[in-house]
Amino acid sequence: MEDDFSRIDFNGAVHDLVTSQLPRLFAVVQVYREHEDARVAAWGMAFDEGLSEVVSVEGHRRMRLASPDRALGSFSHAPDITARLVWPSDVGRS
Repeated sequence: MEDDFSRIDFNGAVHDLVTSQLPRLFAVVQVYREHEDARVAAWGMAFDEGLSEVVSVEGHRRMRLASPDRALGSFSHAPDITARLVWPSDVGRS
């Protein structure tokens, strides 16, 4: 019986460890002209330390950045295309 309880305790501790370090998912969205159209250009993960990993949806561009905001310049093309971050966990919140 003790083995089952210690295994449950260990599994719970591992779960807590994973959830405490879970990165936040974000999208880099390109907006065309004055809100004429938009597309998801890349997906990224932001880690607690500020480090972010970004991958374009085509898979041709991969970046390791100091912050999610640093991806915006790579996906903006003045004057017609701007980029913004969208955090799915924040969508629908007022």
